[in-house]
Amino acid sequence: MIPRTKSAKPSVKSFLDTSAAYKLQVGHSAHKKYLSEAIPKDWYVNNYVKMEYYRSSLMLWVALYFECAEPFHRTFGDVLTYFSEAFGRVPKTVLQAVSRMLQSEGFSLVRPEDKEYCRQKLQDLIFEMALQFRETFRDMGKDPTKCARVPNHIRLPEAFERDVVLRRALVDFKAVKECRSRCKINHLFEREPYKKKMELISAIPAAGKAKVALERMREEIVKAQGKPDGITCRSCGTMGDAVIASLLDPAWKLHSMDSVHGPVSEAIGLEHQIHLSLRALNKASGAAAASNATPESRNLLRPE
Repeated sequence: MIPRTKSAKPSVKSFLDTSAAYKLQVGHSAHKKYLSEAIPKDWYVNNYVKMEYYRSSLMLWVALYFECAEPFHRTFGDVLTYFSEAFGRVPKTVLQAVSRMLQSEGFSLVRPEDKEYCRQKLQDLIFEMALQFRETFRDMGKDPTKCARVPNHIRLPEAFERDVVLRRALVDFKAVKECRSRCKINHLFEREPYKKKMELISAIPAAGKAKVALERMREEIVKAQGKPDGITCRSCGTMGDAVIASLLDPAWKLHSMDSVHGPVSEAIGLEHQIHLSLRALNKASGAAAASNATPESRNLLRPE
């Protein structure tokens, strides 16, 4: 059955991992409804989660927007094909952007004369989602990593400045060496209470559904413990779940879609809740419908 949400005011504040924040922004309508009811407000994130959200969606959309301007691509559909072939895993987030854009009438992916129209709709979506993120989630005001990849939110400027704002955001985000020189991720392995938490997380046995993720995370944490100054933006991303959990104290409850946050949170004594995936939610909804069905309708629900 789908878990019921308690109406009582929570004793701790709700901190959302990037996975939960992402689904609340661009997820399935039923999934967003479930998460909205399951996670008590207010919803908090921090600068590190903002960076991960930008990395997982907005910066990919910005890259798609500028790629679309290239004359090599006759149609918007050509741009999507090119983008998909060039980046492999990127199509998933690109298609999520496009699915939202298709809600507009008169949208065409195949007419060359509509390419710029599609491109401008994508630009609108980028600014809209940046605003929605800013208005939906509150900044908890604590980020010991001092992540420098997203120095500011993407904000809607005057029309003639939009390209300038997006290009600057993309250039800043991709300047990983410069960003790493200004961040403080090494403090999580040199100072308490973060250092002790990382030690506890690195000792978690790699098992269960999160086995692979835990192994990769532990490997990077051990490297970082031996050489904190050697951490890169890439290795930091691999440790992202540990980074997010380690900054929270007992005043917070971590809400996540990622199963790896179960053992990580348990290792450091952090209150947490792993929410249902969309597939699990669909399965639970189907089971609930089947249990409430009449004998006649149950026969219709059974596979042949």
